[in-house]
Amino acid sequence: RQLFRSSDPVTFQGDFYVLDDAPFSPGSFDKPIPIMVGGTGPKRTLRTLAMYGDIFNLDGWAGGPMTKDYMDHKWGILEKHCEEVGRDIAEISKTVLMPTLLSDDQAKIDAMMKGRRLGEGSAVGSKNYVIDRVGEIIESGVDEIMFGGLQTETPEEFERFERERNETYRTPGFLVRIELHDLTARIRFQRFFLTQIASRSRTLLHSIHNGRHFLEMS
Repeated sequence: RQLFRSSDPVTFQGDFYVLDDAPFSPGSFDKPIPIMVGGTGPKRTLRTLAMYGDIFNLDGWAGGPMTKDYMDHKWGILEKHCEEVGRDIAEISKTVLMPTLLSDDQAKIDAMMKGRRLGEGSAVGSKNYVIDRVGEIIESGVDEIMFGGLQTETPEEFERFERERNETYRTPGFLVRIELHDLTARIRFQRFFLTQIASRSRTLLHSIHNGRHFLEMS
């Protein structure tokens, strides 16, 4: 953590790791690189987040519920850990990775829910159902939603999803990420970015988080 926040080499003596005047290059630009602690285990993982992390992430691919009640439950555990270690929870961003399928085909919906063992409340279903699910997560106070599972090898599918989302939710400063699942999708979307930026002056970025590729739009 010190490496992300120091412009000078860092010396650190820990129980398992030792740094002796260690440089970090390239370092953080403008502001420290935030640390996302993957997982929401109540005893160790969330305590580690309270001590060292900057981003909380509820990962829907893990199979837990994608509901406000479940989010509030996990966030409440994190709050207790923060109190115990003297951390201001306001320093931690609240994010969610939500499995998503926009479809009226019940067979496809059932196949995704059962095949991926997804939890209650995943954004898998019709337009109105997905809108309700996203709305409930927004009400839980998240700073960012990452949508995963979209058929991102087809840019037109992304555009359709974006249109449906924008009809209901368009919050200034709210960040949305779309997970890109394979190399073909990433190549096609690199071309898609250029046309979108040129025609709409939109903010579109390609980012990598925990080894996963995402399209960001704001």
